[in-house]
Amino acid sequence: MTIVLMGLQVLMYAQLRDNSQGINKVAVGAFIKREPTRTDISITHETKLSALVHGGNNAGILAYARAMELAIQKASAHGMSIVGTNNSPTGTAALGYYARHVASQGLIALCFSTNPEWVAPHGSMQAIFGTNPIAIGIPRGLNGRPLVLDMATAAYSYGALNKHKVAGTSIPPGVALDPQGRATLDPSEALKGAIKVMGDSHKGSHLALMVEVLGGALVGAAVEGKHQAKNWGNMMLAIDPQLLGPSEDFEERLHIVLNRVKGAKKAEGVEGEILLPSERGDRLAAQREAANEIEVERNLLAALETRAAEGW
Repeated sequence: MTIVLMGLQVLMYAQLRDNSQGINKVAVGAFIKREPTRTDISITHETKLSALVHGGNNAGILAYARAMELAIQKASAHGMSIVGTNNSPTGTAALGYYARHVASQGLIALCFSTNPEWVAPHGSMQAIFGTNPIAIGIPRGLNGRPLVLDMATAAYSYGALNKHKVAGTSIPPGVALDPQGRATLDPSEALKGAIKVMGDSHKGSHLALMVEVLGGALVGAAVEGKHQAKNWGNMMLAIDPQLLGPSEDFEERLHIVLNRVKGAKKAEGVEGEILLPSERGDRLAAQREAANEIEVERNLLAALETRAAEGW
């Protein structure tokens, strides 16, 4: 699969679900950066259960796609696998895309991704962490769509800031700081300052730190000066549920857990249904695929037209 085709699949997965990692990445020039120093993607360390992939300064989407292939192969053969990537100058885009694909192969996926300094630890105004997303994919048997969690450990994603900047709209209150450490609603000021951690608490901050370690330090990616280093890191764990017993038993128990959540007694004032991870996005994607169209902001459309005119 070519990088362009792979990239388009990931971006459309995101756009269909209103994920911030959609086509706005094309508009801001963050989709595929063709680095003049890029080399072939290679494996620098490998065992039957693991591999470390050198991105060769290629786009993170391509490097992580290779890691995903290896993780599936090794976990399918040996029950579990761990694969990391380093030396890519861009991110993976929607991490849930990869988690869903692994889960569709009957494997549990745990995905961790790091990126440059955009997020301040709790109590700080200095960006140290990336938005450091986590994605988890859970298989639900032959007749069930995978259960997918995809979330940043930041209060807001970097892609969402860019999306608001392109659209000319304000960001929600309480998610970002300007360069002076003051709360801001201006995405341009937030991009020059810092995003807050998820929940604006020590819990979100510590979770971001763990992703920084697992998706960065562990895989040989840059851990400081990340903007200049162009060495972003990612990690994936793939696990065959049958390591702990028949998959049918797991699927039965999973079904019970999910039904209990969906049927939980609602709190006062709650009218809508209780949603599972990925449920809202999957429904939205199905609606848009059926309609064969997606609405985009006028500013975003204009930016895409400018990119097309440039021959990008």
